[in-house]
Amino acid sequence: MNVNYYDFPERGTEEYSKKKMGMAEALIHKVEEVIPGLSNHIIVQDAATPKTFERYTSMPEGALYSFDQSIGVKRPYFKTPIKGLYLASASTFPGGGIEAVVMSGMICANDICNWEVRTP
Repeated sequence: MNVNYYDFPERGTEEYSKKKMGMAEALIHKVEEVIPGLSNHIIVQDAATPKTFERYTSMPEGALYSFDQSIGVKRPYFKTPIKGLYLASASTFPGGGIEAVVMSGMICANDICNWEVRTP
């Protein structure tokens, strides 16, 4: 299933809803090759597309993690030349994903508060 942002019609249209639900059903059907009867046990079903992510995050083309997440990609440093302005997000070090973004915030908080790391 190789689908991208431009494969979906405009959000809010009937075409978009049909395509989104069709993709969700195709995915469930594919999973049922490994877990037969899965669809009989689904109580709540939701689906999201790159256009959904774009709507909620304002990231162009629904990019989940902002910058390229490849190894070796340089990200902005958490300190900026502007005193008191720090950067903490999926776009900064250490990168995208929940854990990495939490670490990004911890790095900033540690610098701002001069926290000491204590070992038990």
